[in-house]
Amino acid sequence: MMKRNSIQFLVCLTLLLFCGAIYADLVAPAITISGDQGGIELSPVALSPGATTTFKTWGPRKLLGIEPHLYAFYDQPELLEEINADLLAYYQRVLPQLFDIVTPDILLIAEDLSYNHGPMLSKSSFDRVMAPYYKVLTKLLKSYGVHPMMDSDGDITQVIPWLYEVGAEGLGPLERMAEVDVVKISQQYPDILLLGGFDKTTMHSGEAGVRLEFERLLPVIKSGGYLLTVDHQTPQECSLSNYQLYRKLFLEYAAF
Repeated sequence: MMKRNSIQFLVCLTLLLFCGAIYADLVAPAITISGDQGGIELSPVALSPGATTTFKTWGPRKLLGIEPHLYAFYDQPELLEEINADLLAYYQRVLPQLFDIVTPDILLIAEDLSYNHGPMLSKSSFDRVMAPYYKVLTKLLKSYGVHPMMDSDGDITQVIPWLYEVGAEGLGPLERMAEVDVVKISQQYPDILLLGGFDKTTMHSGEAGVRLEFERLLPVIKSGGYLLTVDHQTPQECSLSNYQLYRKLFLEYAAF
């Protein structure tokens, strides 16, 4: 398990495995890059396999559609197992080739398990259809020194122990609108890596509102192992000046 205070900054590469393209995207407004790997400064690095590295949502859901996919956990679990076994074989073949070029500190897995009232599937369905494949995938990642993180929207509080069981070491985006309490999670799971958590709905509330949100998160910021950023996408109502204010205060609070 990576200690939470060992991660200070991040460069995120979104890897679209089926498209063969890599896009670099800064997940925080101010990042220091250092170190050297093959002549490219990339330390520390995270890889986010976007809508592909997943054993519940984006992989099977893209194939089946949202409603048939949810019914399939009960009506066609064998089909989901076959899909996930095929996905796992693909990751086992492709990821080592990628890691020969660049080995990240973190691999962020897009896996939307929950909505704003908790998980969208039962623990028994998770254990049957998803857990066996994640245990193999996370073991593979750790064999390369890569730390698996889960990106799951909604209220993920109930599923944190599930993710721990299959080898995940961190999670995001920690949506405030889904009543996810970043401070409480950091206290309950002191070694977990956290990403997100900043309430995006406060970004257009003026300096007092934005500062209040940073103050709420300050105990977690000081604890380390926390990649501070908004708890999903920056909303459309956030103007350029709103974002510039957020960035200014981010730099202030990131110095703690």
